Amino acid sequence: MSDRQAYSDPTAAKAVGNGIKELKKKKTINSCFALRKGKCSVLNVRKCDDLSCSFYKTKQQLQQEKKLTFKRIKSLDKGTQMHIAESYYDNKMPWLKEEI
Repeated sequence: MSDRQAYSDPTAAKAVGNGIKELKKKKTINSCFALRKGKCSVLNVRKCDDLSCSFYKTKQQLQQEKKLTFKRIKSLDKGTQMHIAESYYDNKMPWLKEEI
C-alpha cells in the first residue's frame, strides 16, 4: 500500500492524526517550561493546550530568550537599567551577573 493510499483511507488517516496529537501532547507535557504538576503555571487553564499554545516553549528556549533579554538590557544606559530593575526585578540587576 502506498502512502497516498494509506492517507486516502479515512480510518488510517484518523489513526495517523490521533498518533500525531498524542505525540504532540507527550512532547508538551515533557518539555514545556510552564508545566508544574501537570498544570500550566502561566495561564489560568485546567488543561494544557498542546503545542498550539502561544506560551509553549522548552526550558532551553526560555533560557535562550532570557540571555537575549539580559544582553539587550545590559546594552541600555544605566538610568534605564535602574528603571527596569526597580519596575520588574525588585531593584536587582541580574543581567549584570549573567554571563552573556
